[in-house]
Amino acid sequence: MCSPPIPASRRWAPACRPAPASPCPTCRSRRRLPCGVCGIEPMSDHWTPVARILADGQDVTARMKDRLISLTVTDEAGSTSDTARIVLDDRDAVFEVPPTGAQLTIGIGWLETGGPVDMGVYVVDELSFEGPERRFSISAKAADSLDRDAPGRIKAPKSRSWHDTTLGAVVRQIAKEHGFEAVVGSKFDKIEIPHLDQTEESDINLLRRLAKENGAVVKPASGKLLFVGEGKGKTASGKSMPAVALAAKDCARWSMKVAKRAAYKQVIAQWHDGDGGDLQQVKAGSGEPSQTLKHTYASAAEAQRAAAAGLKRAQRGERTAEIEATGNPALVAEAPLTLSGFRTGVDGGDWVITRATHTLTNSGYTTSITAEPPGQDDDDDEDDEDSDDES
Repeated sequence: MCSPPIPASRRWAPACRPAPASPCPTCRSRRRLPCGVCGIEPMSDHWTPVARILADGQDVTARMKDRLISLTVTDEAGSTSDTARIVLDDRDAVFEVPPTGAQLTIGIGWLETGGPVDMGVYVVDELSFEGPERRFSISAKAADSLDRDAPGRIKAPKSRSWHDTTLGAVVRQIAKEHGFEAVVGSKFDKIEIPHLDQTEESDINLLRRLAKENGAVVKPASGKLLFVGEGKGKTASGKSMPAVALAAKDCARWSMKVAKRAAYKQVIAQWHDGDGGDLQQVKAGSGEPSQTLKHTYASAAEAQRAAAAGLKRAQRGERTAEIEATGNPALVAEAPLTLSGFRTGVDGGDWVITRATHTLTNSGYTTSITAEPPGQDDDDDEDDEDSDDES
């Protein structure tokens, strides 16, 4: 049985009034203790937020614990890199700072539900120091390459060509070259590539270009290289992400927006007819305004896929949701989201998380998300067995 909530009659000084407490997962009450100005202790919820931080394999959690001001992990959908930021108290200016290039393994969670949940591996890319409060910040980005002896090799420009292959085969070859295990959507194995040139272009840029042209996302995750359809949330093993349920009563605040975007109703792509030497056009959608893609494609099929992917992107974002909820490690980018208790037209499972920001401070653990409806897929033949174990 949960401890009883503090009586509502207790008042807070205006200067130290906290944000709404997270509800108890068992009894739904909201409990606070006296604040640091009016009483003795800071605000407290029923559950205990916990973190785990490893720097180059060494557990530094205990060293950071009494200095931690905030720990933030931002999980992005698509090809955008995930980020992490740690802000620490630098009161005596003697704490040993991890160097740029250090590898951080971060976990966040609740003590009562089993402790920290893995949030990924990040490489420190920036250190900053501030005063007079004396604090320093560690900023890091998700690692693009597993090859620690040659970091950034996946970003190095190179030139080569592919002939008579498939999109899936190209992705697998690049993944293997950089020490990744490929997880490729099954439909991409069916896309034939008669010829593909990579001219002074990095492997990661080529993968992102191919993903954009074919309605996919590419992202390193837990030693795997994911290449899956947009809005098709996949775990690192290639399985579909389970839907996460979120009720309004578990949220501190939320906003939902429905907007008529100035989106393109038609997308035009051009391809080069090798026989006649003329530029040809294919279209996805109809009406105005229209958009013509800048790239010229090698075949009608490639152009058609690029036009369809462009139209799908243009149609996204007409409905958006922004929610701040009790901290939940299961709320991750690309995961399907089922809402309840909000209102008619919002409740239901027609949402996908596009960004999740997990924030842990001495006041608690919260997760802020943005979400939108999933794009419609005209060629939805992906299932849970679309991963590839060749590496």
